Amino acid sequence: EIQMMSSRDPETLLTSLLRVFGDNRSTHALLSAFFALSQGDGESCLDFSHRLAELFAKVTKAQVQQGTVPLDASNLRDHFIASLRDKLCSNMLVDR
Repeated sequence: EIQMMSSRDPETLLTSLLRVFGDNRSTHALLSAFFALSQGDGESCLDFSHRLAELFAKVTKAQVQQGTVPLDASNLRDHFIASLRDKLCSNMLVDR
């Protein structure tokens, strides 16, 4: 499958590699990536929320496998709100 992938699209290639081989980052590296993640330029709120939720799932899975207490879902919510580019939208979500 990977041999058939076009090298012109690195995101597609990376996604395929991760699907085949998995993510081997440490729990600490996943946590760092999670808390460093922010909404990209031109990225929709929906796409960002999916990207953040996917990384959150990897973090909590790694924490459970390591035997540590996994992050609470409130961390996902709070980080999503804090990392939105649109501060008006972010403030409206905080007020809820």
